[in-house]
Amino acid sequence: MNELLLSLCCVLRVLDLQVPEFRVTMSIETDKFDALYKRLKPHGVTMTALLAKAVGVALASHPVMFAACTPDGNGITYNERINVALAAAMPDGGLITPVLKDADKVDIYQLSRNWADLVKRARGKQLQPDEYNSGTFTISNLGMYGVDTFDAILPPGRSAPFVMHLLQYCSDLSVMQSCD
Repeated sequence: MNELLLSLCCVLRVLDLQVPEFRVTMSIETDKFDALYKRLKPHGVTMTALLAKAVGVALASHPVMFAACTPDGNGITYNERINVALAAAMPDGGLITPVLKDADKVDIYQLSRNWADLVKRARGKQLQPDEYNSGTFTISNLGMYGVDTFDAILPPGRSAPFVMHLLQYCSDLSVMQSCD
């Protein structure tokens, strides 16, 4: 196991026990979102970037949703930036969460270019630590692999992982949020 994976395993195991979590789940209609994606896709916009942008804009209006409990559980840390971490598969079967920084402010076309660059460099193991550990909100979508439901681990220093389950080419999206 490489040093990054070993460190991640140790930190997640300890912190998962220190801060209590709860989860909420709901389905949302995505007709308008799907129509927007169909208009933007020919211009190089990826679904990942569009989801990150949508989450970034929503979080800008609700700062408590990307705040996090302090490690001792006695307070709340409000993040200044909306840095959206998204799960990306690695060639060796692992996962890494590259970060789209300032997802609320960067335009959608640049977010798409940034995401392509981050994934390419992640798979080449060329990311700098700040490019995978500076997320303040996390999106995970195992639904694209046919998974019906799963629980996300609340990463240290990040708030509320947003779990998505795309429901097989229909206009519904099942979302779950783990919160501290």
